[in-house]
Amino acid sequence: MVTGRSCVLNRSRSRAWALTLGLAASFATPITVAAGKPDTLQLKTSSVDITATPISSFDGSSSSPSAKLSWRGGLKLTSGSSYFGGFSGLAILDSGRSLLCVSDAGFWLTARLSYDNGHISGLGGGRVGPIQALKGRSLERRRDRDAEAISVVSSGGANAQLLIGFENNARIGRFDLGPDGLSPPDSYLELPKPLGALRNNHGIESVAYLGQGPLTGNVLAFAERLRDQSGNQLGWIFSGKRAREIRLLPIGNFDISDATALPDGGVLVLERRFRWSEGINIRIRRLSPIDLQDNRPIAGETILEAGNGTVLDNMEGIAVHRSEAGETIVTLISDDNFNFFQSTILLQFALAG
Repeated sequence: MVTGRSCVLNRSRSRAWALTLGLAASFATPITVAAGKPDTLQLKTSSVDITATPISSFDGSSSSPSAKLSWRGGLKLTSGSSYFGGFSGLAILDSGRSLLCVSDAGFWLTARLSYDNGHISGLGGGRVGPIQALKGRSLERRRDRDAEAISVVSSGGANAQLLIGFENNARIGRFDLGPDGLSPPDSYLELPKPLGALRNNHGIESVAYLGQGPLTGNVLAFAERLRDQSGNQLGWIFSGKRAREIRLLPIGNFDISDATALPDGGVLVLERRFRWSEGINIRIRRLSPIDLQDNRPIAGETILEAGNGTVLDNMEGIAVHRSEAGETIVTLISDDNFNFFQSTILLQFALAG
């Protein structure tokens, strides 16, 4: 495990980050964006050195980020490996001791987490490997590697059965995580036809397996920017071949980045918005089990909205786990897009109620 000095990231970078990202988005083409990602065809499962620098505060103060979320620490993660970054999906296992991320470049990362008085303090034992296709085949096409979401179906320690969602070629695979890392998928879910036909930013951005509550065994999936005729953000709840649409009321022009199931059968939805004038903002909405059964558009409960003046970057992944102390812990991770001016940030909060 390698750690650095505790720090609070420079919050003035937010405006500079906004300008740079805006310019990059304005001039980038699909080819140049893809060229920034490492090619995983030659990647073998191997260890990776990671420096984890603790983040001492969310916004420079000692107060909680919101009435529902209490600060439990953060880490800025860096590595000299080209196979590090672009993390869009996150799972926290073994009561918070283990981490699994998937990158939109088509590889996975596992690592061990350490804590100091309930606050995340370090990360070590990093390993990376390629995400594979059925029967261990390589994902030859770049668009097939765009992993965006993880959801835990069942777990035992650091081992788990998982669902992983892919965006550019929309699909959800069943994977196992064991001592040797992430297995090839044993199968793919049979998706509703409208969902399976989605591509690019209309494809799968989030997946949540509902392991508790009235919808136990169902799977929720949202696209990033897919909307219905009324402008509501569109997703699905499905079980087997049956599916029904779910709609999230649009508030403030945010896009959906990820979603994760809660112990009570509800869901947390992570949303993100970029504007030149303000940089990155995020919002977390809590959808109750009752909300998920409603056919009307859902507003949910906003438990966090934050932007300038905080340590946020391009937050794309969200996960929930129960700590050894019995707290419900929410973890966020950022996607650095393999850009030198962005960062891989891991943040944790305790959820009240």
